[in-house]
Amino acid sequence: VQAADTSSSMSLGRSSSSGRTLFFNASVVHTVSPTAPSAAAWCVIDGAFSGVGSLAVATAACGASAARVNLHGAVVVPGLIDSHLHLLYGGLKLARPQLDNASSAAEVVSILLAHVAKRPVPPGGWLQGFGWDQERFPGKVYPTREDLDGAFPHTPVWLGRTLWTRGDGGGGVRQNGKP
Repeated sequence: VQAADTSSSMSLGRSSSSGRTLFFNASVVHTVSPTAPSAAAWCVIDGAFSGVGSLAVATAACGASAARVNLHGAVVVPGLIDSHLHLLYGGLKLARPQLDNASSAAEVVSILLAHVAKRPVPPGGWLQGFGWDQERFPGKVYPTREDLDGAFPHTPVWLGRTLWTRGDGGGGVRQNGKP
């Protein structure tokens, strides 16, 4: 987006040195407000919307020192935030031990033990956990087969890492040679 009074680009979220930015000249502005579903202009003061409506209303809210951003006929819609939850997987994850905040391999085992104390694994069942991040562990040490076999000698365990550590889709720890 080009600022109307300069030739430099300006991010829509960035305000001027006065903390005020006037946005105007969009072809369509969807406000998602039931009382005022569209607007011609708006002012952002220190990151918050103010004076949404006509150009006169927005200009009055921003004042003369505001940066001005001409949107050159762009269509403006509210930020669409998608949590990107896979509903079935999200529900299954909640039924498993929550390992996201574990700060060591030993704490992973401790969380698993506490989970099994509340929800015993049925005979032939697997203990599954997800979300641990060895990047947060001292020495970045993974939970080992020995850690898991010592705590769960008769229960197969599958642990998935967080997807955000390396972006490789996570990884599992094997027990007794089984995935």
